Amino acid sequence: MKVQILVRDQIIDTQIISTEPMMVKPSVNELKRLALKASLEDKKIRISESMVATFRVFDVFGNPTED
Repeated sequence: MKVQILVRDQIIDTQIISTEPMMVKPSVNELKRLALKASLEDKKIRISESMVATFRVFDVFGNPTED
């Protein structure tokens, strides 16, 4: 799954989350949390920006998913 992290409608980072090795398919909220955690670890986003971040989640075919 691809998760875009946006701050003020600008894409700050894009994270690819592989759900293949996971026993249970994660919820959209869990995918967002994993993407945000990875982005913070990569120093692509600041903690202050993470408080106002929004997300776009795409499936493996590039289609947007519903929240």
